[in-house]
Amino acid sequence: MAQHLPFSGFSGLVSASHIYEHAERHSPNSAYVSTSERAAGGAEIFAVPPPPRGSGLEKKYKGCYLYAIHPAENFVNTRLSLGPYSTHRERELLAAGGIRWDQIRGWTYLGKGRDTPISERKYVVNRDYDAERWRGHVANTEPQYQLAGFPKKMDTSNPRAPREHPWTQDSWKDYENQGEAGLRQAGIEFMQKHGRAFGITNVETCPQKQKMKRQVDFIDCWRTHNGIGEAGDEFGWEIQDDPVAVLQAEAELIELDPLEEEAIMSVTNEVAESELSKILARFGLDKTLAKLNLSPSQLRARFQQYEPLAPLAKPKALARKAKKIGGSILTVGVLTLYVKDLIDVFASKLSSALEKAAAVTSIIPVVGCLTAGLVEEDIGDATACVFGDVILFTPWWPAGISIHVARFLKRLVVNLFGEPIDANPQEMWEKEETFQRIRRQEFSVYWDRIVQSFSSQNFMDKVLEPQFNAETAGYAFAASQAVGLVHAAQDVARRTGSSQTLTDVDVLMATLPIYEAMCRSIRERSHSIVKEKEKAAQWIARNQAEKFDRKFALRVERWWRLKARSRTFRNTPFGKSVKRGNAKNLIAWRLQKPMAYNLTQINVEIARHAAGLKLCRVNYPNASDTTWHLGRSAADLVEVMEAHSACEIVVP
Repeated sequence: MAQHLPFSGFSGLVSASHIYEHAERHSPNSAYVSTSERAAGGAEIFAVPPPPRGSGLEKKYKGCYLYAIHPAENFVNTRLSLGPYSTHRERELLAAGGIRWDQIRGWTYLGKGRDTPISERKYVVNRDYDAERWRGHVANTEPQYQLAGFPKKMDTSNPRAPREHPWTQDSWKDYENQGEAGLRQAGIEFMQKHGRAFGITNVETCPQKQKMKRQVDFIDCWRTHNGIGEAGDEFGWEIQDDPVAVLQAEAELIELDPLEEEAIMSVTNEVAESELSKILARFGLDKTLAKLNLSPSQLRARFQQYEPLAPLAKPKALARKAKKIGGSILTVGVLTLYVKDLIDVFASKLSSALEKAAAVTSIIPVVGCLTAGLVEEDIGDATACVFGDVILFTPWWPAGISIHVARFLKRLVVNLFGEPIDANPQEMWEKEETFQRIRRQEFSVYWDRIVQSFSSQNFMDKVLEPQFNAETAGYAFAASQAVGLVHAAQDVARRTGSSQTLTDVDVLMATLPIYEAMCRSIRERSHSIVKEKEKAAQWIARNQAEKFDRKFALRVERWWRLKARSRTFRNTPFGKSVKRGNAKNLIAWRLQKPMAYNLTQINVEIARHAAGLKLCRVNYPNASDTTWHLGRSAADLVEVMEAHSACEIVVP
């Protein structure tokens, strides 16, 4: 929460670009202003209620303001940038450099902080809010690992954070030796890239010992972490007219009439469907679709209804930009910048939903059932598959994955508990070490079956490969949509007669980086899906150990009761104690000792299967190559690497 500043907005006053310091340690020297994606449970947490009566502090309390803010690209997502090391739950977005006053939609005064009743809350519209300026702007959806700024010594006492240092993880390992200077430079580069919406077109070092001053509704300089304004320790924002920024802003605001929009989307969809069909065929997924009586067109329709793919499935903003650049002078340079925008959308909206999320989930609403479950005769099995696929969208994703695994686990262990217990019942009653030995022996057999299930081809065919193939199709859909939009821009240029220099070869070469981004994302997913399944295996191991103990307890209790009634043990202390009903309590007490298991072999098997997943690369043509010709599409230059060991896979 912040005080109401009616003219300037909110500003980050200093240049400490550490996301971790701001989000986890509440550093006062911060270049960020905290916001939240939600009010209740988010921003309202910081709306402190009035102090108790009689404390002497009541008169100093002035209440709080809850602001509704239009986010922009300088808003950093802490959950994505810090991953599992973001231990707070208020869904924080950090506004790098601050928030403009015309960016605030309105506010609600909370006279009693978060305890203010609904009846006393009144929303006030900000008359200075500039809806036109901020139209189309959204919070940054990419993780900013380079701004994390983790300290060398992490707090390992926080039970909600991993004990391993972030620098041991792939996402942050490249920044171990970043240092303060590197972090400061990363902050400058971030503002240079994303500050345009905020009114910043250039970032440069401030003059020596320049004092803080306000300029154009926001702070002109950031001080360093120590707050001393020495030369090189501060940097400022030079405000100037930027024709490129103006052009981009106009492209965002241009309105399409329905006929023009229909024409652009018609070209986009026609090209995208053709491209998608070729990519699916190269991965061999056309045969999978044929078995399911699905066409590429029907598959595209399903993806278009899936919300995470909406930026490319329903690309109104990108279509407006296609209209803008197509109607002006469409050159190779302009087209290259447009493709870069498309790839940015592709990477931020799609990859962040997978590799860069704190909990990796599937992007496809229907995974195993499309390719396996519905063609099985076991209806109950297919129902479990549907349930598992749906759960893959929720924070409880391991439950969904475990159901997939359980579909073939159950066939392997269904008869495991039918064997009699091979032990002396009285000895097992009297000696806990005998009880635990029998328990370990039986669990060892049970665990071996689970390991076998992960090593089986069934795991590859019905769990890993179907999910990966479905996600590959999702990447191919997004990439083909982006390629279609490039062709739409070319079509606009041709229809308006605004360009005679852009050839089909130029368009083809410009679209190849899109497929390169697709192949890179698929390759990254082949790594992250291993981590996902390893996490699932951990969940399954705990779940199956608990399940084993429940079944083992029932078996032992029934066995003891049966033996206690026999002539051999009827009048023994063992038999009499069982008759008094002590068996259940004794078993429960002994089962408190956790069962040990080793996941190493399961992880090895998961990695072995993942090495057989199909990847791809782009073969760029050269001038001496006569095998390609006009009329070929970018999809024709995508090469799929057949299933081999990981060391044989050629990556672009």
